[in-house]
Amino acid sequence: MKLEICCPSISSAIIAEQCGADRIEFCINLAEGGTTPTFDEIVKIKKAIKIPIHVLIRIRAGNFYYTEFEINEMAHQIEFCKQNKIDGVVIGALNSDHTIDATAIKKWLKIADGLDITFHKAFDEIENKAIALNQLINLNFNRILTSGHKGTALQGIESLKQLQKIATDKIIIMPGGSIRSSNLLDLKSALPIVTEFHSAAAVLQNEALFAAEITAMKSVLNN
Repeated sequence: MKLEICCPSISSAIIAEQCGADRIEFCINLAEGGTTPTFDEIVKIKKAIKIPIHVLIRIRAGNFYYTEFEINEMAHQIEFCKQNKIDGVVIGALNSDHTIDATAIKKWLKIADGLDITFHKAFDEIENKAIALNQLINLNFNRILTSGHKGTALQGIESLKQLQKIATDKIIIMPGGSIRSSNLLDLKSALPIVTEFHSAAAVLQNEALFAAEITAMKSVLNN
């Protein structure tokens, strides 16, 4: 079972790798939901760690309705990630009616061809998740990061179960949302066919707590 750790800095990514994380989601401004790191930081993190890196492509905090200018800027960010051999990108865009913005997504996917693609937690703002899930399957996304339309993954267990039933082996449902070692066993038990989990591992606290939390979560997943 894989553990993806959301890291807002190169130093936190190094700690995450040392403590057993399987993959890094790299972003900055985590307190605002995360935005895309600078190009300089993307280059540096690629040199600093060996485990797979997925970069969040989100030009600003706030809603997921983007202007044409913003869509083009994020396309440029994806292209930069691809040129610098980043393993994957984490994307998402919605229309004002809370449906997937297929025009923006298809533009980005064309550029990201060959990368590992995750649809981020904008998914939790979509009302008809079954339709959206099948749409993302048809668009060849690798996974969806979701809390099951609730504040936390633990609260969204029932929705996550339903999403997993629809997804089967066509797309990965990756629970995320306040996942910690204290609740991961409950999530793992309730979602036995889920293979990946996402956590920030209390990264906004200190490095020692961050390291200890990742180690504890990996222990839960390995046992």
